[in-house]
Amino acid sequence: YKVTGVQTCALPILQKRRNLFRKINLTLKRSVFFKHQNTAFMKLTYVTHASLLIEYKELKVLTDPWFNGPAYYNQWHVFPKPADTSFSPNVTHIILTHGHEDHLHIPTLKLMNKNAKIFFPYTWKAGTKDLLKSMGFEHIHEISSFKKIKLGEDLFMTFIVNGLDAFVIYECEGKVFVNLNDALNASHWAFVEVFTKMIRKRWKKVDLLICGLGGAKIGRAHV
Repeated sequence: YKVTGVQTCALPILQKRRNLFRKINLTLKRSVFFKHQNTAFMKLTYVTHASLLIEYKELKVLTDPWFNGPAYYNQWHVFPKPADTSFSPNVTHIILTHGHEDHLHIPTLKLMNKNAKIFFPYTWKAGTKDLLKSMGFEHIHEISSFKKIKLGEDLFMTFIVNGLDAFVIYECEGKVFVNLNDALNASHWAFVEVFTKMIRKRWKKVDLLICGLGGAKIGRAHV
């Protein structure tokens, strides 16, 4: 894959418990491109916080959109602000990993294409589907953990639920990338070990890992 962009930071790598947060220095940019021989690019763009834009062929898949105003009674604010949100009316799919306001943000969702297909994981808390319907969305899908869903030609996703949070595995033409957002890296060690074993068993090779640098605290981006 090709990395484009300009930010230097340290990312934790999920390995064995004794070196779970071994850090490596990476130079990152806002967009990552995956390409197979003689096929189209898949472009992955970091928008802000936990929000990513996946563009593949005719698909525009947006995850955890929050960029239109503050969250949690004006206590949380997006930083850094997204460089471009003009894609909002053209989004074809919306992935909501969980119901926290910085991942399911009503003012931001109101900007989205109401014909977009929305996917969110099934948990023991109800009410998400009714909320999304009240906002005008019609294509709403509540998905069980570990159920593989086809988003479009050669692009698939799988939710893995951890309590009331969830992370997502994406597969595209043999490439696999894991988006943990804040659903695993801040969990107890025992949960981290259980879920990383599950991932390794089902997906032998992960090409890209995306996760937050800290827990759910003010000022910390979740990817």
